[in-house]
Amino acid sequence: MTSPEEIFNEICPDNAATKVQAYQCLTSCGKNPITQSVGLFWEEKELGDDDTINYDQFTELLGQIPDPTLEEYIEAFKKFDVNEDGTISAEELKKIIKMQDDLLGSDDHNDEEFIESLIQQGDTGEGGNQDGKLDYAELAKLFMDGIIG
Repeated sequence: MTSPEEIFNEICPDNAATKVQAYQCLTSCGKNPITQSVGLFWEEKELGDDDTINYDQFTELLGQIPDPTLEEYIEAFKKFDVNEDGTISAEELKKIIKMQDDLLGSDDHNDEEFIESLIQQGDTGEGGNQDGKLDYAELAKLFMDGIIG
């Protein structure tokens, strides 16, 4: 798993993060920040919209954002469950990964092999059902364990 410092240095090689970059770093670190929380941090530090933060300030911000809960992941996944069957299919998972990659300005994770490997890793189910789909809890575990994110 990639460390917060590695993520910050990759997104902000000059050790200066804009609001947008800070948000990208937070999501890459597995956090689920709301835009307002990043904006409030800027206000607390009396930074202007065009100002940046360094890595030390980013770690302070990172510590203020709670990890998403299982319930928050489940609520988010329900929006992608087109047929409302309580599971995420490969096609639905592709949409989730694509949205995440778009937010982070990446397209590294949207190929068929990657999607299939995620389903294989996560499809444990109650009693090991291995049905080729991920229920919400299985998918949340992939995010919470840092396999996705």
